[in-house]
Amino acid sequence: MDQDKKNGIERAIKLLKKEYVVVGKTRVRSWHAWLAIGLAAGILAGVLFVANRSGEFETGEAAGFQAIISPNGGEIVQIGSTLQIKWRMSGFLGGVPLNIDLVSMPNIPTQPILKHRIATVRTGAWSYSWVVPNTISPGAYKISICFTTCASVLDQSDAPFSIYSEFYIRDLSFPKGIVGASYVYPPPSTSIMGDTRWSVAKGSLPPGLSISTGIGMISGVPTTAGSFTFTLKVDLGAQSAYKEFTIVINSSPKSSPQPSITVISPNGGEVWTLGQGASLTWTTTGVPSTNMITAGVRNIVTGQDRTLGLLSNDGNEIAAVPLTFPVGSYLGFLKTSINGQIISDFTDGPIKIVTPSTQPSITVISPNGKEIWQIGSQQTITWSAPSTIPKIVISIVGQVYPFYNYTLTNNEPNDGSFTWTVARDIFGNSILPGNYIMRVSNPYTSPTKWDDGNAPFSITPKPPR
Repeated sequence: MDQDKKNGIERAIKLLKKEYVVVGKTRVRSWHAWLAIGLAAGILAGVLFVANRSGEFETGEAAGFQAIISPNGGEIVQIGSTLQIKWRMSGFLGGVPLNIDLVSMPNIPTQPILKHRIATVRTGAWSYSWVVPNTISPGAYKISICFTTCASVLDQSDAPFSIYSEFYIRDLSFPKGIVGASYVYPPPSTSIMGDTRWSVAKGSLPPGLSISTGIGMISGVPTTAGSFTFTLKVDLGAQSAYKEFTIVINSSPKSSPQPSITVISPNGGEVWTLGQGASLTWTTTGVPSTNMITAGVRNIVTGQDRTLGLLSNDGNEIAAVPLTFPVGSYLGFLKTSINGQIISDFTDGPIKIVTPSTQPSITVISPNGKEIWQIGSQQTITWSAPSTIPKIVISIVGQVYPFYNYTLTNNEPNDGSFTWTVARDIFGNSILPGNYIMRVSNPYTSPTKWDDGNAPFSITPKPPR
């Protein structure tokens, strides 16, 4: 409280301690007049005068700002969404203006702290709805509230909350799991594809499950029943996205085996042709023979599921590949439902769906499977192709999610041989160690014709010196 207010309060108290007080032309006892004078002085000074039973006066706060309720630390807010800012007051300040500011919390001490004025509101309000504009940079922030002069901050969020950009995680409903039964499920897709890194930002996965940092696959054997809510975080370069999900784990049935389904074939590397039949084989445990099995594929780029059909649970069926399916790479899956619980399994690797016209007229000779190439070494890629093809495209296709595709050359003379230093693709991207299929393509056809090596070869890191 400033010195002028303190002096005013002291003068008012001295006046009220007199036996009589003159109000206008009327001489009244001070305890009769304390309410009118005390309230008037209190409104101006921000305090309330209170008379005790002896007629003496004390001071107390008439009203004040107590605390910010939310956001108060740990919240995750997307640009374009609505943030509810709430605070707690005591008493009534008569509509005194309050400033609401967004204050940045830099990761690096040398970076400046930035302040953005969100709004000015009257103290009669207890909350404010703010749509986070796209002019706000992603990062960590706190909410700060002060009176209009902002001589001092009334309160600030206890801990930072996060604002993130339009890079986002798409919706996904994770299937239920069972205590003691193996659980494996791919992560949700993101709005931007790339070299992502996954983690759990808030909450926790069901005990027994973990997430792979590289591809985001959630897997393990659940040990505890319950409903588990968690927030997944995915990083792509400098961008991060967050989304909340829930996995429900049911108790294991004591009188029956854990239901499961296992895909035997296809299991990765197969080529299916549009309009033709695809052979499917599988095994089940604890699944009634009367249950129908849903067969489908999931596009590894878009994450979209497409259904091949409903199959009898006999372990061996042929499903037609519809002509309406887009060509590309897919993960195959089989699933069924038992008492509302989804039981599913995915192929270990991708299946390629092609049109009849995309059958290979090119043949990859080497590498054709099981070769080991060290990063930094020089290797020769060989193929055979009709002489009518003047140029070819050479690429390698990853065999582990997210199935990176690196182009090694896109204008190579069709002479049957190309020497490559194992390091980067034509766009300057570093080649990551892993298992790959060699692909040689004819860029002059629509759709493109290509051939893949018969089996994966390995790219290994350079040994340390």
